[in-house]
Amino acid sequence: MNTLRRAMLTALLLFVLVAFLCCGARTGPRVPVGGGGIRNCCNAPTSFGPIQIAGRADQVPNELQGCGVHREEITAIVISGMIRGCAGDTSNMSFSNLHLEFTTDGARCGGQQGVRTSLVDLANVDYSGRLRLAVAPPCVADSSVAMFDISRIDDSGYHTLFVTNGRATLKPILNHLVLRWAGSPPGTCPPSPGLGTTPGNTLGCPG
Repeated sequence: MNTLRRAMLTALLLFVLVAFLCCGARTGPRVPVGGGGIRNCCNAPTSFGPIQIAGRADQVPNELQGCGVHREEITAIVISGMIRGCAGDTSNMSFSNLHLEFTTDGARCGGQQGVRTSLVDLANVDYSGRLRLAVAPPCVADSSVAMFDISRIDDSGYHTLFVTNGRATLKPILNHLVLRWAGSPPGTCPPSPGLGTTPGNTLGCPG
């Protein structure tokens, strides 16, 4: 009799275990739904890019548009590097290294240098931002670049720019990257060239 009871108890336990495993496998992990809940994270330093932030002058972030002091305008921006952090309603990330390629053209500004590409290598870039992903269009409520180190900049003009105004220059570029990464499918790590799209160049939330 005891043997029969033990056999029945064992069979019941096996049934419960199999049912639990099947249910868990079918259900899968819970993923928040809705724009405000989607969050993409790289929990360890991960290389990314190259990613094109802008490919024409009219795609350049508004803050960086127009003719500069050398009578030329930025017409393209590409970034790559090593990222760690999360993109979501609250975004915090660090870039142990960040590589930027700026293409400039003096044609519409009366400049004499024509089309040229300048390379900027930075390290230890810290970014934080508050995004509003549940509104249409998604926007950046607030953001900041806390610090960075210059690794190498061959162009004297860009060197002066990043020494004097580097945080303000980086912020709109990283806003584009982070907002597009946050709009990518959940679980996306690292940010990829196929990032979610952002509408226009004005990413700041109104009001």
